Amino acid sequence: AAPLVLLLFVLACAVPAASRLLHFRRDYVDGNAAAFINHHHEAVIHSLIIYKERVATEAFFESFREVYLSGRVPAFNKFMQRMVRPRWSWPYWDEPAVPFSPEYHFRRVAEPVSQSELQTRVSQLQQELLDLDRPPWQVWHFENFVDADGVHCSASLLRLHHACADGFTGMRILMQGASPNKPPAEPADARRDRRRRLGCLAMVRASLSALRKVVFLPQDRPSALKAKAMLRPDGPRVVAWSRLSGATVADLKHIGQRLGGATINDVLLAALSGALRDHALHLPPGAPGLPDDPTAVMWVSLAPLKH
Repeated sequence: AAPLVLLLFVLACAVPAASRLLHFRRDYVDGNAAAFINHHHEAVIHSLIIYKERVATEAFFESFREVYLSGRVPAFNKFMQRMVRPRWSWPYWDEPAVPFSPEYHFRRVAEPVSQSELQTRVSQLQQELLDLDRPPWQVWHFENFVDADGVHCSASLLRLHHACADGFTGMRILMQGASPNKPPAEPADARRDRRRRLGCLAMVRASLSALRKVVFLPQDRPSALKAKAMLRPDGPRVVAWSRLSGATVADLKHIGQRLGGATINDVLLAALSGALRDHALHLPPGAPGLPDDPTAVMWVSLAPLKH
């Protein structure tokens, strides 16, 4: 039985490899994108940007077309393509199976929308799958958005399949349409020594230790931080956010500097940890409490901007 299993495994690997050799001109996706497009149809990232003033829908859509659909930036050509998923071969980029539809990709919400209503709408959109016969993205524009402070402005939402980008890369893509489209350069001293350098032996030791933890890591029991059942792909989502009134990005960077060179992401994760702890401490009697040794995770950007 073992030789037969090995033979089937070799054949299963040989078919995609042979296909790539025969069709070498295809624009194949990377391994990370292939895993998402084949096994996680529901994996769609949502990048939301809220403006300080009202932005006309047509002006925003025209600017979006100019930046992402005009072909001026080769990295954005994928916005006019779809990912083909052969049954026995490797996924690749190709022309859409159906004509490009502005009505599908560009969605306008003209009626006034409050922050709570926008949170509910984004929660509902997270349950909707993208049509993979088309380029795997949509952009929504809420022209008459009213924020938590009662300010009349606008908001835009980019829905992009996770095979194209992760959350961080998706936000970078969305910010390409802003002016300026990149933050000011930091002084060299501010970037120095932010990442600890490991030697070759230390890197091998750390990698083996991480592999051991992943392989033998026990499952966390249900607690204040973990539900009893996993969320279904089409299950209901709840999206919420808050804004630091009176605080700026410069303020968060200053906090990080006072904490020994922490990044904005470090400050965000610290705030999230404190919020989860506060949530657990205020649960009603009888509810699962905090675990003694919860498993922690760190999000890592795997999809560079060029993808």
